[in-house]
Amino acid sequence: SHTLAHRPGHRRRHAIVEFTRDWALDASRRDLTINAMFLDLEGQLYDYFNGRNDLATRRVRRRPDDLIGAMASCGVCAFIGLPAEPNVQELSVVLNRLPLTPTMSEYRPVPAVFLAALLRSNDELETAHARLKFSNEELGVLRFVLEHRGAALALVDNSVEEQRDFYQWWPPKFPVNGHSILSNWRLSIAGKGPILGQIIDLLRLEWRDSRYTADEATLLREEVRVRVLTQLGQVTEEMTTDTNTSISWVANSALDIVDESLWSSSSMYLKTVDKFNDLFVSAFVTPSRLRLLILHDTKNEDGIRHFFSEMFETYVKLALNPFYQPQSPIKSAAFDRKAQHF
Repeated sequence: SHTLAHRPGHRRRHAIVEFTRDWALDASRRDLTINAMFLDLEGQLYDYFNGRNDLATRRVRRRPDDLIGAMASCGVCAFIGLPAEPNVQELSVVLNRLPLTPTMSEYRPVPAVFLAALLRSNDELETAHARLKFSNEELGVLRFVLEHRGAALALVDNSVEEQRDFYQWWPPKFPVNGHSILSNWRLSIAGKGPILGQIIDLLRLEWRDSRYTADEATLLREEVRVRVLTQLGQVTEEMTTDTNTSISWVANSALDIVDESLWSSSSMYLKTVDKFNDLFVSAFVTPSRLRLLILHDTKNEDGIRHFFSEMFETYVKLALNPFYQPQSPIKSAAFDRKAQHF
């Protein structure tokens, strides 16, 4: 037997504990699912987090929201850019609603939705973004959820038919990426990576004005090309055939494909993600979402995988240097020598 209690709040290691008579509330503060089961005097089992099934499968499992709480209590969340006191209660609500969605594997939210649950404001989002460097797609999801969270909660109270209509709707996918722009418009503005992002932003506005119905051919037609480049003040010329001047464009255009690949792969090494003329683009994404790209003209999967692994290990050692500022340009001569060696 034990005393029933719950924690209405915490401040790092200093938890606020109150006694209660609510078994479910007490179970919500337990670290493991198998620790959150109770048996009354009549032999009735109260299992709030599927601990019995975990026992049957000989599995020890933490509650996902408790894991975040444990990270917060020891300062890990603040260290990686999340709030020192993340909104664990909201994450619990999101996780508890998952079984209510039809065909859960098909409608499971993207990871950014779970992360958004831990954030309370745009200020917390910007702090996390400065540390974790979200992709444009992830950042868009996070900002959207924070802005429209109230409307989403209202949907839960709607009828079953309205919820079914919502889950059967799929948002349209932006049909253009940097690679398609580079291939179709044949621009000679290599070496100016940020311009590609500006072009995509303007094309997104064109897509929005079409009520999200325009396809790739429509967005890349000649009149749109002239209008977009005129706004940016760029001269349209035939793209140069010099490989050195096109490398930065090929790499920048592949970033969109890398971001899309992250949703369907849990591996850090994404192999070959793109190809332009005789150049292959291979990618490696670190746990902190740092993107490493290499352009090569021959295929050698084992060699490239080894190169990425060695460079990742070298980067980690550099990042652990107290004199290195995260996200700053790498100016270490030793780092360059190792890169040349590998």
